[in-house]
Amino acid sequence: MKTTFLKNIRAVFALIFYHFNILKTKRLFKTFGFNFIFLIILSLTILVPFKIYFYPPDVSWQEAKAANITWDGSESSDWTVGDNWVGGVAPTSTDDVIIDGNYSNAPVLDLTSGTTTINSLSLGATIASTFILSNGNSTTNKLVVTGDVNIGANGTLTHTANTTEQTHVINLEAANLTIASEGTINIDAKGFSGGNGPGAGISSSLSYRDVAGGSYGGGGGTGAHTLPRSTYGFITVPTDLGSGGGNATWLYGRKGGSGGGAMSLNISGTTTINGSITTNGGASVNTGTSPGGGSGGSIYITTSVLLGVGSITANGGGSADGNAGAGGGGRIAMYYTDNSSSAVTYQNHGGKNSTATSRMGGAGTIYTKESGTNGDLIIDNNDQDNVSDAYIGKTPVDETIILDTFTLRNCGHLKTSASSDITYTTLDWATKGAVTDEGGVFALLTGGQELTVPENNRVFERTNRSFTNVIING
Repeated sequence: MKTTFLKNIRAVFALIFYHFNILKTKRLFKTFGFNFIFLIILSLTILVPFKIYFYPPDVSWQEAKAANITWDGSESSDWTVGDNWVGGVAPTSTDDVIIDGNYSNAPVLDLTSGTTTINSLSLGATIASTFILSNGNSTTNKLVVTGDVNIGANGTLTHTANTTEQTHVINLEAANLTIASEGTINIDAKGFSGGNGPGAGISSSLSYRDVAGGSYGGGGGTGAHTLPRSTYGFITVPTDLGSGGGNATWLYGRKGGSGGGAMSLNISGTTTINGSITTNGGASVNTGTSPGGGSGGSIYITTSVLLGVGSITANGGGSADGNAGAGGGGRIAMYYTDNSSSAVTYQNHGGKNSTATSRMGGAGTIYTKESGTNGDLIIDNNDQDNVSDAYIGKTPVDETIILDTFTLRNCGHLKTSASSDITYTTLDWATKGAVTDEGGVFALLTGGQELTVPENNRVFERTNRSFTNVIING
C-alpha cells in the first residue's frame, strides 16, 4: 500500500519525464543546473498537499481507490502488526479488509486506545474465519466501518471473554450489515464468568451446594440451597453483560455457566440477517456438584431497514442438575425505520433445568421500536413453567415505560413492584401469560375495573387491589 505522499511524488516525476523525456531532461539540467533541481522541489511543495494525480493521455485522471488488505496472521493475532497482513502493511481507514481463512492466527483488534476505522470488512466468505474484538466499550472504543460489513457463511464476529469486570463488548458502526446463512455474530458465554456479575447466582462452598442461576433481563432459577440475585439493566438500552450462574465449589470446585456477552450495532443503512446474532448464557456442568446456568447477555441494534430470515437470541444457560437453577434470559432491543420485509425471529427465554420441571430461568426482555412509535415489549419463556410457580425466575419490569403493545406469552411471567409504571395501548396475554403483582402501576390491575383472567393464564396477587368484578376462565 502506497501513501498519498508517495503517489504525489510519482505523479510529479511522471509529469516531468512524460513531457521532456530523458534526453531533454539532461539538456535542461545542463542548461539550468541547480535551478532545475529547484523546479522539482517547487513542484513537490505545490502538489503534495493536494490529491492531484497525473497520468499519460491514455490513462484517465482518477483518485486513488481503497486497497484490499488481506489477513494472514503469519506473525501473531495482533491487528496492528504489518507482517500479519498480505503486503506487510496493516489497514488504514481507507482500506477494504478481507479475513477469509488461510491464517496462522485469528485476528484480534484491541480497541483500548479508542476507535479504529476501515472502509469495509469481508469476513469468512469461503473459509472458516473468526474476528475478535477486544477492549471495546459502549461509547468511544469501537470499530467504525464507513462502508459495508459482510459476514459470510463461514464468518464469526465475537469479542474476548470477560471474567470479573465488563471489559470487552462489540461496538460496531457501519453503513450496511449483511450476515449470510450460517454466518454469525456470536458472543455466547462471553459475559461475566461463573459467580460474577451484578446478577450472579449466589454460590456455595458447602456440601449442600445446589445453587441459583444468573439473572439479567429475567431472574435466574432458584437453587435448592441458594437464591438468585435481582435483575438489572434497562429494557430500551441494553448494554450490560450477562451474569454467571452460582459456583458450587465444594469438593469438585465447579463454576457456574458464564453469562452472555454484549453488543451494540449501529447500522445507518440496511441490516440483513440470514444467519444468527446470539448472546446466550453458558450452561452449567454437573460433575458431582450443582452449579447454576449463566444469564443471557445484551443485543442492542439500531438500523434503518431490517431484512432477512435469520435469528436473534439471548437465552439463559441451562442447569445440569435437578436442584440447581438455570440462567435468566438477557435483553434485546431493536430500533428500525422499516422491517416490513423482515422475517427475523427473536428468542430470549430462560435456561432449562435438565432433569426437573422447576428451577428454570425467567424470560428476558425483547423490545422492538419502529420510528414514530412507542415500541413493543415481548416476554416469552418458551413454554417453560411450573404450575405451582415454584423456583422459576420471573421477569421484573421495575421502570417507567410506555408501549404500543405488551405481549406476555408462552409462560412469560411479569413481576411488578412499587417502582413499576407500565403504560400500553394493547395487552396481549391470551397465550399462557402470568403476572405476579407486588405493586406499582399496571393498567390490567390498577384501574379499579373488572379483571378477566384468560384460560391457562394466572395472576398471583401479593398486594392489595380493588376490582369491580373478577372473571377467571380456566
